[in-house]
Amino acid sequence: MKYPVVLVAVALAVSRDAGAAGFRRMSGEVPIQPPRIVRYDAGATGAVGDHVRLASYNIENFTDGVDDKEPRIPAHAEIQAKAAAALVAEIDPDILVIEEIENETSLELLNRALPAPYPVAAVTRIKSAPDWPEKLNLAVLSRLPIRGLRELDFGYLDGIHSPPRGLLSFYIELEQGRNLLVYAVHLKSNFSGDRSVNYAQRVNALRLLREDAESFRRTYNDREWDVLMLGDTNTDPDMPEFARDPTLRPLGDWVDLWRGHPMSERETIPTRYGDPAKIFPPAAFDRFVVTPGLTEPPWVAGEPHVLQKGVNTADITALPGVDPHHASDHYPVYLDIRR
Repeated sequence: MKYPVVLVAVALAVSRDAGAAGFRRMSGEVPIQPPRIVRYDAGATGAVGDHVRLASYNIENFTDGVDDKEPRIPAHAEIQAKAAAALVAEIDPDILVIEEIENETSLELLNRALPAPYPVAAVTRIKSAPDWPEKLNLAVLSRLPIRGLRELDFGYLDGIHSPPRGLLSFYIELEQGRNLLVYAVHLKSNFSGDRSVNYAQRVNALRLLREDAESFRRTYNDREWDVLMLGDTNTDPDMPEFARDPTLRPLGDWVDLWRGHPMSERETIPTRYGDPAKIFPPAAFDRFVVTPGLTEPPWVAGEPHVLQKGVNTADITALPGVDPHHASDHYPVYLDIRR
């Protein structure tokens, strides 16, 4: 397996106009390099059949418990891994991407807790500022051969509108001459920072994703490419609160598969109770956005689904791993791509 390692310069001459989808000034370069390969047993991977199930799960602050803030200890990580693994096993995805995971140890804890561990496992190691407490990486588990594993690290960018974290990308061969290019994302949250800055950071992340996807497809133009973005976008354009949020505009000609679904179907982050000051409405932050080619044969992305389990909605103070019934503040989501 070959892993391209290149540097992609971020465009420096960008619009200051807020109407230009909030894309603002930033500078620097995005290093593109392989993520940490935790395991890759090619002989244990299976062939792509007539469908592929992909899932995304934001596993809340899934750190390994080593040198973490109280009360997090390694035993809590193991309890959280067991709770999350039960939900992953119920969905049974061919490929799972994970947000808010700390490192290789966390990923192995989850994989070992599954009834059938995945033969492919990789996790990013995103650069963050020295005073930034987050340990929020992206990871993938797969039972299918995945190629072109890349980590796009936004931690080297400068400027108030530079996005946090980065992207995890890879592709799978759906059939000879047709590939699926996948991007796992975890965009800027709404819990801190100025709203307009949060919007700009999310827009910038997806602009960089779009530019990378177009560059990738131009470089490897000897085959057909469909593209899927999945993960925690921290926005839901069907909610009044986010009706003017420009986050998804860089992918405006792609298809957002949750659009138009009632909240009962698309609720991926539920309301949690116990503190009136922290009550928020349910939202579908965990999204699937695809290029238009995936809405028509030969390969078609089906309806997204959410497994609404694993969140203690009655107690907003419940911590993953401390409460064995609270795996995360998000529900896992999944879809099938069929031929």
